Amino acid sequence: KESIFTRERSKCVDLPPFTRLFKDVELDKKELGLYHDSLRKLKADYYRRLNAGEIKTGGEHMVFLSHARRCSSLAKLPYALDLIEEIVGGNSQVIVFSWYKDVVEHLAKKLNCRTITGDTANNLRQPFVDEFQEGKKKIICNTFGAGGVGLNMQAADYLLLIDRNYVPADYEQAEGRSFRIGQTKPVTSLWMNFVHTDTDRVIDQ
Repeated sequence: KESIFTRERSKCVDLPPFTRLFKDVELDKKELGLYHDSLRKLKADYYRRLNAGEIKTGGEHMVFLSHARRCSSLAKLPYALDLIEEIVGGNSQVIVFSWYKDVVEHLAKKLNCRTITGDTANNLRQPFVDEFQEGKKKIICNTFGAGGVGLNMQAADYLLLIDRNYVPADYEQAEGRSFRIGQTKPVTSLWMNFVHTDTDRVIDQ
C-alpha cells in the first residue's frame, strides 16, 4: 500500500523566522460614514439591476458580503499607506496583496510602484519582479490571483495583506512569494482587520 507523507515547509528547509501580525483598522466617524454610504450605493445599484432584469434573483447574501469586503478594503487604504511608508522608511521592502484590482491600482498610483494584476501583460511581470528583487523598487502591489503564485520575491521582508480570500491556501501562497527557499531575512506578514462590529470582523476572517 502506497503512503504519502507531507511536511511543513519550515521543517524541510532552513528558513529565517516568520511572523504573522494582525493590524486592526478602526475608522473615525467621518470615515465610517463614507464606508456605509458606499455600501448603500452598491446595494441600491444591485436592486436597480435586479429590477431591470439585468441579473437574476438569488444569492443576495453573498453579493452583499462581497460588497462589504470590497468597501472595507477601500476604507483601509489610508491606514495601508501609513504602514507601507513606515516599512519602507525602515529600509525594508514590502509586497502588498489585495483581492481587488481597484485597491491595488489606487495604492500603486499613490506609491508610484509596480502592480501585478490580471491586466498586467505576461511579458512585463518578470521585469517588474526583477526590479523589485534588485531593490530598484521597494514596493510592489499585487492581486492574489495574479501575483500570489509562481513568483519569487525574496527581497521582501514584509508582506501586507489588505484583505484575504475565502480560501486559506490563497493567502498562504501569497506569503510564500517572500517566505521561501532563498530568503535570508526574517519575514513579517501583516494582516489588516476591519473591527467595528462583529459583522465587520467576519468580513476579514
